[in-house]
Amino acid sequence: MKLAVYGSLNPPADSTWTGCAAELGRQLARRGHVFLFGGGGTGLLGAAARAARDAGGSLTAVVRTDRCWETPLEGDYRRIPASGYRQRKQVMEEMSEGFIVLPGGIGTLDECVETLILEGRYKPVAFYQPDGRYYEPLRAFFRRAAEEQLLSPDWPPGRWFCDTLDQLWSVLEA
Repeated sequence: MKLAVYGSLNPPADSTWTGCAAELGRQLARRGHVFLFGGGGTGLLGAAARAARDAGGSLTAVVRTDRCWETPLEGDYRRIPASGYRQRKQVMEEMSEGFIVLPGGIGTLDECVETLILEGRYKPVAFYQPDGRYYEPLRAFFRRAAEEQLLSPDWPPGRWFCDTLDQLWSVLEA
């Protein structure tokens, strides 16, 4: 299964999250999934990608060819060029069979919301919150939208949020 992974390229204040991201990468590789990402080699995303690669996993990066401030992951892995951020997101959405969202900032939020809109009904999405709290404000937003009947019943947000890797795999591999 090709799994797109989104997440912060900045190192988190809580360093245990880096270990959780690395364990995610190792498990993804051991389960035989392809790690699909934007090619960044830093932060939580870089930790997960490096661990997947080091565990013998297959990595595919959709890499921007325009001006880009991201530090790429070192090493040998498949790279697909994209002319910019929008094209990178589109290629990743089209290639992926499921999505993992690590903690991140505004770029991660943009990627995951667009993914939910375009692919969330057709492909599994899992928000991984290693501390059990990171995405709780977003979960509360979706719950409120559902309560107010502003969110389609076809979009059950409860299944998206995972506090453990076991929960994450049950969402993605169902």
